[in-house]
Amino acid sequence: MMDHFVNEYLQDDAATEEIVGVGWSRKFRKVNIIVAVCVVLFLVPAIISGNLLDLVYELAAVFLIVFAKIKKNSIIKREKERLRVLCPDGDRSVRVEVGDALKVTAAKREKTISFSDVVKIEESKSFYILFIAGDMLAALKKDGFVEGDADACMTYLREQIAKK
Repeated sequence: MMDHFVNEYLQDDAATEEIVGVGWSRKFRKVNIIVAVCVVLFLVPAIISGNLLDLVYELAAVFLIVFAKIKKNSIIKREKERLRVLCPDGDRSVRVEVGDALKVTAAKREKTISFSDVVKIEESKSFYILFIAGDMLAALKKDGFVEGDADACMTYLREQIAKK
């Protein structure tokens, strides 16, 4: 079984939106579900009863959902700006090596991350997104493997993370 993989991609604005969007959605998934269920459960009775106070509560819940969407877009915008500052020459190439640990090279900086710090792996349309302790993310582009392949890498990663 292969135990070394290399993944390379360009973290353009679209990649940033996808990676940060998945991270944000995961972080607030339970809250969003609870708020949505509350809106559905209480909206119909509030409309039927005509109770103004109940409707105000419902509007507050809807406002929370809208506010979360605005906040998500704000965080994505901030991350794009951060990348523009970190990569003034426009080089947004990312290289992730998976072996004894994760070695991430981006913005001409290299960081090694232990498998024990990987909390979870989620999948988006184009990426495997690794949630790292400390509220950080690392990503592997599905079609960005220059050494090894996506399926074998995910199997290897999951095995390494399970050992922790």
